[in-house]
Amino acid sequence: MDKLIPNLIIINKMIIFCENILDEDINVSYFIDKLNYDTKFIDNFCEYIFDEYIKNTKEASNDHFLKVYYSTLKRFYRFVIKLIKLEINTKNNKDKLFSSLKEKIEDRIHSLKDFQYRQSLKNNDKQGINEEEYSILLKGFEKN
Repeated sequence: MDKLIPNLIIINKMIIFCENILDEDINVSYFIDKLNYDTKFIDNFCEYIFDEYIKNTKEASNDHFLKVYYSTLKRFYRFVIKLIKLEINTKNNKDKLFSSLKEKIEDRIHSLKDFQYRQSLKNNDKQGINEEEYSILLKGFEKN
């Protein structure tokens, strides 16, 4: 659990490096294979880190980790949008990796927002209601 945040910081540095490649005034076609490889690696590693967090979340809940992870996902999302624009500009539409990756990251960001909300409810409620009780409670509020 202690190594997750430093790993996220390393991922952030990788994203910043890749963004700098895109922002420089150079021919990006030389680096497109590296960008593809790094994008796949960052995506897989972000999933792995969050899975590790979920496994260890019973031991320690760390809001700082969620904030760092969320900011990493947002930075990665902006990077993927830049790659999509590059893909459109260079007419390199062979691989729709970036478009599908954008949707995948959007889903992750949305689910992370929901997860944070459930975590905050769980932390405020000392009893710790489960999902079934929570849905019954919501249905009761909707009827009133």
